[in-house]
Amino acid sequence: MKAKTGFNLRDVCGEHVIVAEGDENIDFSNLVAMNESSAYLWRKIQDLESFTIDDMARLLMEEYEVDRDIAVHDCEELAAKWAKAEIIEGEDIPEIDVEVTTVTEQKEKENYVSHPHINNKEGKIKSFFKKLFK
Repeated sequence: MKAKTGFNLRDVCGEHVIVAEGDENIDFSNLVAMNESSAYLWRKIQDLESFTIDDMARLLMEEYEVDRDIAVHDCEELAAKWAKAEIIEGEDIPEIDVEVTTVTEQKEKENYVSHPHINNKEGKIKSFFKKLFK
């Protein structure tokens, strides 16, 4: 996999947002917002010629206290979401059916997301991965 050219991470009013820059992305109208951990991964992979799920998981484990199985699982979902948002490309993108929400939809759900590692009744994630991808 690799990041598509012309998509850069910017901090806009305290939010991490991928913005399209350059003539080839002039019609891009979606904003891709990321939380701290997904923005960290984007910064690390953005300029690489290629990266894998294992590369992403290794980066997460170096930066955060996370189990390898959880890191791999979350990176597979993240890569699938990035692919659906059309900000990465490659033949080794995981084929996982994921939902990508708009920034507005995410703000409505802010702390209430579905995730296999949730362990309380309100649906709030207690782990460091509060939101991997907005």
